[in-house]
Amino acid sequence: MESVTHLHASGNFTDTKTTITVHGSYVDVKVDMLPGLTYWKAPSAVTIRKWVDDALKFTGKYRDGARQDVNAFFSGWRYHYPIKNV
Repeated sequence: MESVTHLHASGNFTDTKTTITVHGSYVDVKVDMLPGLTYWKAPSAVTIRKWVDDALKFTGKYRDGARQDVNAFFSGWRYHYPIKNV
């Protein structure tokens, strides 16, 4: 399983690192706040879906359903997207 990382800036500064990992039946998305920040905002759902779709290109899989919240913590979020074969 290979992971793809995206840095995102909600304002003037880069504030989150998103790691996307494709597994057999789901895509794991982990959004982490970068250290030393007092304000930060997660990438929008639209942006995350685009990144997930980009990670699935050429894999023969596609998103199949809404994201599932796995957990939220002080410095980030974790989601799963179910996927199916084309």
